Amino acid sequence: MTIEQYRKTMEQIEQDHHELKSVKRSLELDHAAFMQKYDAAMEQQARDCELISDLQDKLRELESGPVAQVRSAEDLEEELASSDRTKADL
Repeated sequence: MTIEQYRKTMEQIEQDHHELKSVKRSLELDHAAFMQKYDAAMEQQARDCELISDLQDKLRELESGPVAQVRSAEDLEEELASSDRTKADL
């Protein structure tokens, strides 16, 4: 290898090294940004899970408490039909 070839090779290696350092810096910044987003998402998920649990507990309390039983839509339709038949019989 001649000195000129060696210089060209070294220049190419230095250029490649510079590009790799630049790409590495960019990837590190991206990684840091994604980690912040991930951490925020995990915190939000924890809050959401806690809220869901609280709401499920409240629902169980309401379902088992002295709250009047709410009729389903079918029961209401049945009652209306029965009421209509009773009115027709009069």
